[in-house]
Amino acid sequence: MNKTKKSRLCAAVLAVFLCLTIARCVPGRKAPAFITQPGGGNRQCGAFSTAYYQWLKAGKTLSTGIQEDKAAVDAIYSEIQFGSGFAGALEPYNIPPDYSDPLKIMKYLGSGATGSAAAGIMYRRPGDPLFDSLYTLLGRMEAADFEEARKEDSALPRLDAAHSFAIVICRSKSRGLHYMLFQRLESGTLVYYDPYKGAPRAASYAMMTGEKAIDPVWVSSGCGILLP
Repeated sequence: MNKTKKSRLCAAVLAVFLCLTIARCVPGRKAPAFITQPGGGNRQCGAFSTAYYQWLKAGKTLSTGIQEDKAAVDAIYSEIQFGSGFAGALEPYNIPPDYSDPLKIMKYLGSGATGSAAAGIMYRRPGDPLFDSLYTLLGRMEAADFEEARKEDSALPRLDAAHSFAIVICRSKSRGLHYMLFQRLESGTLVYYDPYKGAPRAASYAMMTGEKAIDPVWVSSGCGILLP
């Protein structure tokens, strides 16, 4: 390689390095904040959303130990699955026993040193097909598991100072089930964490309530768990 070609190559390599360095420093650039849910049939979205909530409440905004964080998600997942006693699928939604049970998420967060004292408030939008399937399938759901003030004609809740988080139950056109975490920041801005992405993204109440799709695949069922 002659001297001219070598100089050009060095300049090109330096330019690429500078572009990558600048990109890492650009405010608002999306990069995973937390570990993400693997694809390929992994059904730990409820555990990831629960872990994100616990980490954010503890002031953690980045995954600092991938293996440690993965172990934490696995531990949560072992506690919140519907389990082998689950009745199985109910049309039109296929909800296998290794999916996360919203009531078990509430109970998990309401116990132990890291749990919230309130354990959350379950809310629902009447008539949503996904939640109707869950409600029917979970015959063990008792009225006490829902806040009595949430009547069927009441407005959907908004995140506020008392409840700044919501673990939202989402559905897709392919009739899948997925959990995401929504957060109201101190500024009043809403963001959401999709376990498949791990980083906060801009959100709106229309996305949280299902009036607007979250992305091309997922839309909120209008049901979820309000958390402090």
